[in-house]
Amino acid sequence: MDEEHLNLINTLNTEQRSGFDEIMDHVINFKSQVFFVNGPGGTGKTYLYKALLAKVRSMGLIAIATATSGIAASIMPGGRTAHSRFKIPIKLSDNNMCNFTKQSGTAELLRRSHLIIWDEVAMTKRQAVETLDRSLQDIMGCSQLFGGKVMVFGGDFRQVLPVVTRGTRAQITDATLQRSYIWEKIHLQNNSTSADYMSAHAILSTKNEHVDELNAIMINRFPGKETVYYSFDSVDDDSRNNYPIDFLNSMTPNGLPPHLLKLKSNCPVILLRNLDPHNGLCNGTRLMVRDYQRNTIDAEIVGGQHAEKRVFIPRIPLSPSEDISLPFRFKRKQFPIRLSFAMIINKAQGQTIPNVGIYLPEPVFSHRQLYVALSRGVS
Repeated sequence: MDEEHLNLINTLNTEQRSGFDEIMDHVINFKSQVFFVNGPGGTGKTYLYKALLAKVRSMGLIAIATATSGIAASIMPGGRTAHSRFKIPIKLSDNNMCNFTKQSGTAELLRRSHLIIWDEVAMTKRQAVETLDRSLQDIMGCSQLFGGKVMVFGGDFRQVLPVVTRGTRAQITDATLQRSYIWEKIHLQNNSTSADYMSAHAILSTKNEHVDELNAIMINRFPGKETVYYSFDSVDDDSRNNYPIDFLNSMTPNGLPPHLLKLKSNCPVILLRNLDPHNGLCNGTRLMVRDYQRNTIDAEIVGGQHAEKRVFIPRIPLSPSEDISLPFRFKRKQFPIRLSFAMIINKAQGQTIPNVGIYLPEPVFSHRQLYVALSRGVS
């Protein structure tokens, strides 16, 4: 650590100081976060990095300084190129891992680090950053972005894009960091615990099959540890076992929850039964899962006059509506909920959702269904 660099902290301008304080708060309190320091050349990004590195190292903590290019790395104290430090492969694809093992010195250094800085990241291909993300999640045993580390990326998207040999404009654009899944995961991670955010956003579609596809994608990207609940399915008066369990599990009649219900803390769900209308638990009520046990889910209502009320959802026996033309009486014991990152347009009728995405892989099929979808949102 250079004492001169430690004195830089007192000379930071207002914007640099704001960034410095925010980043150091996460470092000191061991809070996972990904930051991007954006600014044209000569606006003091490296100045900020030097102050951060000096402060973290003065506390006896490990701060790793890297950059995409060698000349940028040489300016930072203890700087190395990202490819050298993280052992990123030269030939990149969408599922690469860094070339170090869990038992290596590089893995141990990364595990013990409290801050990782990567400058001029806008010049590198998105696959390089995504490779580091996968590797850090692996060595840290954590599904959060970059294994829960405090990451500081810096650069200027106005400058040169990554070089793609003989690449088309589309290929060059696809290689840029701005096309990475990381932005979406950061957005989810930052808003995943906010009931206000979840109640104000939803994706609407026409059919349950489209909604199920979207919810499956979103729950996999949602931060946190996943818990899976399986239903108990049965048929009344089936003494000869005409309907195997696997067949019953594969069915999801309208109005019933799925056999396999994936949940994570703070994920949004929608209620499928009128459990307690007086206290806001109606068919169509949106909730956020706050905690869960084996046979009970602790949830928070996120809309209407009962917003912020904490409720318990039990696992109950459910049967499809009488008008479902099944040749047997089907029963499913499961929590009466579905994921509600996305929901069918019919379920959204009567709700006001400020920000609505409408997913139409095929034309709407019901009279005025599109009108209902478009009229739900403010924007």
